[in-house]
Amino acid sequence: MADRLVALAVTDLAPPVQRHLASGVGRLADGTAWRLAGALAGHATYASDPLLPNLVWYGIAPSVLRNADTATALAGKAALPRVRHNIARLLAGQVDVRPELVARLLDTAARAPADVRRDLVTGLAAGLRGWSRATAPAGYAALSDRLTRESDDATRRSIEELDLLFGEGRGPAEVRRVALDTSSAPEARRQAIRALAAAAPADGAGLLQGLLSDRSVIAEALRGLARYDDPETPAIALQRVGLYAPDDRAALVDLLASRPAFARHLLDAVATGRLTRDEISAFHARQIADFDDDALTQRLEEVWGRVRASAEDRRQLVDQWKRDLTPDRIASADAGHGRALFQRDCAGCHVLFGAGRKLGPDLTGSNRRNLDYLLENIVDPSASVGADFRAVTFVLEDGRAITGVISSADERTLTVQTATEAIVLDRRTVAEQVAQPQSLMPDGLLTKLSDTDVRDLVAYLVSPEQVPLP
Repeated sequence: MADRLVALAVTDLAPPVQRHLASGVGRLADGTAWRLAGALAGHATYASDPLLPNLVWYGIAPSVLRNADTATALAGKAALPRVRHNIARLLAGQVDVRPELVARLLDTAARAPADVRRDLVTGLAAGLRGWSRATAPAGYAALSDRLTRESDDATRRSIEELDLLFGEGRGPAEVRRVALDTSSAPEARRQAIRALAAAAPADGAGLLQGLLSDRSVIAEALRGLARYDDPETPAIALQRVGLYAPDDRAALVDLLASRPAFARHLLDAVATGRLTRDEISAFHARQIADFDDDALTQRLEEVWGRVRASAEDRRQLVDQWKRDLTPDRIASADAGHGRALFQRDCAGCHVLFGAGRKLGPDLTGSNRRNLDYLLENIVDPSASVGADFRAVTFVLEDGRAITGVISSADERTLTVQTATEAIVLDRRTVAEQVAQPQSLMPDGLLTKLSDTDVRDLVAYLVSPEQVPLP
């Protein structure tokens, strides 16, 4: 039977046949499964197929580590880039406990054609992303030097990222050079700044502060500065706020909301008009409130509003809006303006009609056309919070606080989805992890809006279909 399945995978390239065979890989014994996976992964015509590479990968993924040599061999010859990349990504996590596996993978990459080498090296870098430090496997330094000189941009960037992690090769110096070189391509510089920030060199804060007048890399420099508890950072960052584009200003607020000492500067900037109240999202307000600093919370309430109202206040607010938001009033609303308000205040955490972030529940299929349900969840978001959407605050060894939802995890890293980005954390850098009983979404969102804005936002939220922006 095994020989017949493999022969069919080799000779019958019809999509239904290939996909049917691939869907059964995970149900076979290891020997047969890997033979069949190898046959299916050998067809370059399916390299960009939306289904087959995933079916093959999900079939073999549970057995990669117990068949590491077979997996490495397949990674070197498979015609499906996704399979090659994912095998390398999974094997990468063994670099500390079974470094010989990664050494063999790198040897395979060194002897492979350029496209295969790219997938293996980028997969290795992806698997180690978020790690703070690891020991280089045997032979890495020599390979790094060769690939840095000979490879395409994607492979070279991944090698530089690995150099920083392993403390080997030319990566650290090259990354620093590109980050500071105003003649380099902006995207290359932004990638270099991300790598430099991840390595957190001792002089990194000063380097990143110096980039805040360079319009093409301001946002990346601000994100990198969050890693440093440098008391000079808030003043320097705010001094140059006039240069910042909207994305830069959002990164600035993320930075200043990441530490209690920085948050004081953020709230003062709102009070003096250097930043607007609307630029502090509900997410940021919750994170600042979770610092559990009475003076900071009082200042937050003065310049932004209360994060958690009393039960009686919440009940009265729901009753008030139920009286005011009659069907006729909602029908007269500007739902397009409501969509713009949703993008500004809600899309950082919620998806509606396919747009937004999935930090909180997707609203498209919810009971949002029921006004009672809608108002109660907006006014009192912590009344019922699903397990998948409970916020967790991570306090890191460098003093940062990151609040978000855990989107994925393995033995070494955690991926935390915040309102603005996905952050990969090395578990060893987490000093404290606190599950929050409240929703990330604070109370009081409607109190920040005018009556007309509330009407328009609700009209958009209850709309049965997407509406155009104004």
